[in-house]
Amino acid sequence: MYVATPHSAHYAATRILLEAGRAVLCEKPFTLDLTTTVELIDMARDRGTFLMEAMWMRCNPAVLRMVELIRDGAIGEVTSVHADFGVAGPLSRATACGRRSWAAGRCWTSACTRSASRT
Repeated sequence: MYVATPHSAHYAATRILLEAGRAVLCEKPFTLDLTTTVELIDMARDRGTFLMEAMWMRCNPAVLRMVELIRDGAIGEVTSVHADFGVAGPLSRATACGRRSWAAGRCWTSACTRSASRT
């Protein structure tokens, strides 16, 4: 199941789906705090149920090509990669990104995530 509700509803929707034994792909931010994130991860592990935050950049063709070039040694030994992605423009209360009731804006400021491939 795909959870793309307002951020403030991610935890509740994901929990309900995990309790029903459903595999879940949840949009970012996964939850609004570490405690509820760990709770959902533990629940999914205990039930043997798939749970993933929808980090779409990991599937971006440019990112996949970069990983391929690194794995093939085509660009030499890579010791680190620094990349930034941003969206230009002001936050506005007139849009979802500015509505506190949606817990929006967090993803633009303090809920940045880091991901690393296991391969």
